Amino acid sequence: MSGTESLFDRVEVGTVEAAAAGLAGPGARLVAALAEGVLGEGSHRLVVGSQLLRPAVSAALPSGWIDETAGRALGVAFGMAAALGGAERVWCLLDIESCDEGGTWEAARAAATAPATTLTACVMVPAHENLALRSFWDAAGWSVRDIDGGNVWEILGGLDQALALRTRPITLLVMSEPRVP
Repeated sequence: MSGTESLFDRVEVGTVEAAAAGLAGPGARLVAALAEGVLGEGSHRLVVGSQLLRPAVSAALPSGWIDETAGRALGVAFGMAAALGGAERVWCLLDIESCDEGGTWEAARAAATAPATTLTACVMVPAHENLALRSFWDAAGWSVRDIDGGNVWEILGGLDQALALRTRPITLLVMSEPRVP
């Protein structure tokens, strides 16, 4: 993990599950994992451009995050990551509707051409749209990981991968429906 302690070493899965139980929406486990394992460290920033995830974020993190419109969120997050020069990781929470916005793709392409970055986009996506969205993020130059949004182990593993990757922006496609085996 490039010298970084794994989330599995410091975050209890049961604690994340309990925190998620008190949150609303399909992104509750993702938001709880971010709140419990990542955002409390102080070297992370959060931009939310998802109406779907906003209620869970508001409940888990009453302050300390930026609420932005769907089409502007990734651009704001990229600008923040560039201004911080890699000193802090910037997380941007999006949903499938955010990915319909032209501003999202303009920011995605710009971020992919920037020098080493600490930008991570977490996108809540219905499982049946995963392949198409994965192709778009790949084409934009991002590293993409698929995650089952109902599985805390997979979420923590994806967050761990994002924390370790510093060569290009990473997208975590968090499926809001259970995977079909």
